Amino acid sequence: MSSRYPLTAQEIADLEVAHRKTLVKCYADRLKTVYLPGKGWSVTQVAKSLMIDRETVRNHYKRYRKGGLSALQKFEADGSESFLNELQKQALDQHLHKNLYLTAKEIAHYVEQTWGISYSESGITQLLCRMGYAYKKQRLVPGKADAEKQRTFVQCYEALKASKAPEDAIYFMDATHPHHNPVAGYGWIKRGQDHEIRSHTGRQRLNINGVINTVNLQATNCFSESRHTIHSSLYSHYL
Repeated sequence: MSSRYPLTAQEIADLEVAHRKTLVKCYADRLKTVYLPGKGWSVTQVAKSLMIDRETVRNHYKRYRKGGLSALQKFEADGSESFLNELQKQALDQHLHKNLYLTAKEIAHYVEQTWGISYSESGITQLLCRMGYAYKKQRLVPGKADAEKQRTFVQCYEALKASKAPEDAIYFMDATHPHHNPVAGYGWIKRGQDHEIRSHTGRQRLNINGVINTVNLQATNCFSESRHTIHSSLYSHYL
């Protein structure tokens, strides 16, 4: 049993009975957000299995603690809560297609700032589900090279080889930063679609500079700590 989300044996039994009896999926999912943490699941595991965000799991547990099972059955909106019309929902759909939000609360804030319409976190979660969105993990994909830039580079390189003096050498030099790469997280993404993140190398703890002489194919490398940046003057000094 989770120490942060404790449930008594009677509460667990009541939740199991309520889950068996209900025919309302939203209510069944809310029961799971209370029941599963009480059985030892982490909030992240519950959120992933139900395709909701972690804050929604916490809010349902708090709601249960304050009002019991009856509080989880309340789906009606507050009297002061308005709703998006169809045009506004289409605009929101287009915005979410281009922008990834990690929590339903962030989307509710965007809606309020854009249209002046206030949604509770559970209300915006239900809206997102009706619009076909799910809380799921992004997909990390390899970065793709620009083919046109590659062709331009080859042309320039061939021209350089043809015009250089016999005693001149051509060096290739580059730096890599292998201790950093994007980590795919979770967000509200349209069902059946992926939100891709280009993977890349970045700077964090170690810089590695490498140089190769294209004439004799001799290679050297140099290591530097994270406080040293990679810039043109460092390249010139190294060469």
